[in-house]
Amino acid sequence: MKAKTMLPDTWDDANLGRATSGAATAMLGKVYLYNEQWDLASAEFQAVMSSGRYSLVDNYADNFSSFTENNSESIFEIQFRNDNMNGWGGDNPGIGRDNSFTEDIAPQGFTGQDGMRINQWALDLFLAERTINGEIDPRAFITLFWRTDETTTYQGETLGATIYQGKTYQEAYEPSENRIFGKKYLGIDEGAERANFYESGNNLRIIRYADVLLMFAEAELMNNSGVANQAAVDAVNQVRTRVDMPLRTTAMTMDSIRDERVKELTLERTRYFDLLRWGLVKERIVDTPGIKSESGGVGAYQPGREYLDIPQNELNINSNFNNNPGYQ
Repeated sequence: MKAKTMLPDTWDDANLGRATSGAATAMLGKVYLYNEQWDLASAEFQAVMSSGRYSLVDNYADNFSSFTENNSESIFEIQFRNDNMNGWGGDNPGIGRDNSFTEDIAPQGFTGQDGMRINQWALDLFLAERTINGEIDPRAFITLFWRTDETTTYQGETLGATIYQGKTYQEAYEPSENRIFGKKYLGIDEGAERANFYESGNNLRIIRYADVLLMFAEAELMNNSGVANQAAVDAVNQVRTRVDMPLRTTAMTMDSIRDERVKELTLERTRYFDLLRWGLVKERIVDTPGIKSESGGVGAYQPGREYLDIPQNELNINSNFNNNPGYQ
């Protein structure tokens, strides 16, 4: 709480990327949201929205390009640089740091790895609804890579299923291949700038303004007994309007917000924690064999232990702490 008053609104170029008061406010709102303090969460998100310092960028794809980092939608992002100075696992504090998360989300063959495979239900969710022009949600083509001949016109460009170095799905894989892969953050048109898959200078966005809008809508709806008010609808519609999706009305439900988070934030490290917040880990992961990991599964899951145990020494230091459910 103190951070949002102690941190500056902005930093100069020499300190670009440091946490700001807006970042602290957004994260505080997120903490309140997870603690089901809906009114407090809503107030913090509203403070971010009313600050005038953040806005959605016109092009959704600009949130994942190294050429459009630290833009008006970015509230906090981890800074990376591609200086080709670090090898795999390198950790030299005297030089720039690059990221290697592209290895985790890239399609098979992009990095020489097996690739991240996306569950069919996620693609189905994108395809279940069309833009106001009757086309596929453009976020699908920016987020996923799958076998299709369909395209979408977005921001004056035609988006289709292309991969690194301009290959289509059909050109990259055998005709029998129908798996769905991740694509967001990969710098499809920027791949030549790095020598190795683990040397990407693309910043990792931690919290975006679109996320704040969707969390604000969730807090408003939950604080109103599950009924959407106009403020919640307007927040969601800002996100949807950018990608030419039809507007929501006050008939919007919590399921609508959950679905919107999938389409807006897939591969941005939010899904598991969203499921935790909604109490859906068991239903959506453990009890749904079709979405379990092909390698390790989730066999170690124990109901009531969705969160980690807080170390006893931390509890001893601060008597105001209570341990997480399942460890008390």
